[in-house]
Amino acid sequence: MKKNDVVTVEVTDIGIGGEGIGKVDGYTLFIKDAVIGDTVEVKVMKAKKNYGYARLMRIVKESAFRVSARCPEARRCGGCQIQEMDYRKQLEFKNTKVRNNLIRLGSVEEELLDQIMEPIAGMEEPFRYRNKAQFPIGVDKEGNLIAGFYAGRTHQIIPVPNRDCVLGVPENKVILDQILDYMREEKISAYDEERHEGLVRHVLVRYGFTTKEIMVCLIINGDKLPSSEKLLKKLTKIPGMTSITYNINKNIYLSSLSESEVKKYVKKWPDGTTDATWTLKRSDGPNSKFFTVLNAIWNDNTGYKAKLATDLGIEESQLSKDAIQEIILVPYKISNNNDGYHIDCNITIKSSQSFTAVFLVQQPGVSTYERVFAKNYPLYADGTAAKPIAIVTKDDIKNYKFTQTYNQEIDETKEVNGVTYKFVGWYPENSSGEAHGSTLIDTWPYDPSIAELSDGTVNFYAKYVRDSSEAYVTKIVNGLFGDKEKEFHFTWSVNGEPGTNFDLEDNETTDDSIGMRLAVNDVLTLTETNAAGYTTTAIITDALGNQLSGTDEIQATGEKEADRKTITVTITEEMLKSDDGKFRITVINERDATIDNGVLLDTLPYILILVVVAGGGVLLFLRKRKNDDDE
Repeated sequence: MKKNDVVTVEVTDIGIGGEGIGKVDGYTLFIKDAVIGDTVEVKVMKAKKNYGYARLMRIVKESAFRVSARCPEARRCGGCQIQEMDYRKQLEFKNTKVRNNLIRLGSVEEELLDQIMEPIAGMEEPFRYRNKAQFPIGVDKEGNLIAGFYAGRTHQIIPVPNRDCVLGVPENKVILDQILDYMREEKISAYDEERHEGLVRHVLVRYGFTTKEIMVCLIINGDKLPSSEKLLKKLTKIPGMTSITYNINKNIYLSSLSESEVKKYVKKWPDGTTDATWTLKRSDGPNSKFFTVLNAIWNDNTGYKAKLATDLGIEESQLSKDAIQEIILVPYKISNNNDGYHIDCNITIKSSQSFTAVFLVQQPGVSTYERVFAKNYPLYADGTAAKPIAIVTKDDIKNYKFTQTYNQEIDETKEVNGVTYKFVGWYPENSSGEAHGSTLIDTWPYDPSIAELSDGTVNFYAKYVRDSSEAYVTKIVNGLFGDKEKEFHFTWSVNGEPGTNFDLEDNETTDDSIGMRLAVNDVLTLTETNAAGYTTTAIITDALGNQLSGTDEIQATGEKEADRKTITVTITEEMLKSDDGKFRITVINERDATIDNGVLLDTLPYILILVVVAGGGVLLFLRKRKNDDDE
């Protein structure tokens, strides 16, 4: 079985995460949204040695136990599972699961279970039973406030329909409505996990079925809740409201800070060192903190060994603890909770068995790179890569947790403040460990060099650039003979497609209706048609006036000088980086105060002689005429 295979499978069991389980020729597939008894057509999204994960494409034959989910968002929402399986079948499945676990894990004899195990007790109404719910707060694509639950294995918020989850109590809707109204009225922002900005993260609600008492807690990314008295006034009107609090959970994302700024928060490490990162080596000796940290990450509870073995395609038993030579802890987040601060770190391990490929992305509008994905790859005994790095796809990325707080996809495009950005691809690291500016990797798989592998990590960098930008033309007329009242005529085209013609006088700029929409590698051709006698140059600047490029004198083309002067510009990434997405082409026409008298300096002496001779002739003529008159 391999990725992208399309197969038909009968679902015979359900996993602990609610995913359907079926087998094809002995190969196990986990299928979200499938229930016991379904026959489904699926596409394999991730294939391991003995099992894989598949996406439900089509239900070939519905299970006799399949029912319509009560919630329209049941498939997308990660707040519950198996709503589409008959409740009686759910009880049967849960009973069997408990029984088998007692036998297999608890070593309880089946005969004893038959004697003492009571039948499973179900509910009369399998809804409205949850007395606790925590709703993440966010915004939709239109910027509207929403409350809901995360989609499975992501931190994408799926709004609860009408803010009324059918598993929770009806009071949840009333509470959420009041809180969202308050946020809209007071312009309180929801927390954005990509930008690490915004105030309200979650709303926690507890309801006492016996006491009818309600507790509400807002988890915020700040020190206080503005205009909190207005929220209190709204919530205290709800019957049963007993406790209203807010919990401070403030994050400082160190990955966006400089080394000196990191040191403001990380004063020293447990071994007394004060570097911005903490490096531990086996060679430091038996009394160093290296072995303490190594033992902690080697513990089965951390999941490190399992992930490393999976990445390398080997069994955990084949991993060597002695192969790890160096551990580097890089702070990426400090959380300020009510009980104090704690720091989260990305861990890089230098091992003779493997190396780590780290993928970092420069998000739209951000100058720094953030770590979004890391994977381990095996090494040969001579220290070279055993297999090259395969290109990372969105489907691969969805299955990895990049931080301890949320999952993140690398999207082909992103829209920020109404501007569309596109993902350009991956760059290899240079000798300084930073992104190259122009050597985009276009051939995958990628085979790292010995130099890249020397520190146990190979970094890959990528960024988002504006999908397009607007260019504006400004006219400048210089020189004593420059006509500042004259209208200069322009035509333009992009990649050969003609645009709007326009006229500009001195110090005029095209307006929004004439702004050219341009993308990287577009070729803009700008032609001036009536600037005979002028010296013409052009300068390209960003919105802040910083010069990006310039031209030499632009020569006229055509039969006459007045015909046209053409400026050709190939659009680069640099031209799209301005804050407002605009750059300017300033066309400068200059005409100096020079008079063409047709006199060459090297002929001047001869001209003077001719003048003298001519003058003498005139004098003789006048003298002869005077003598004639006297006679």
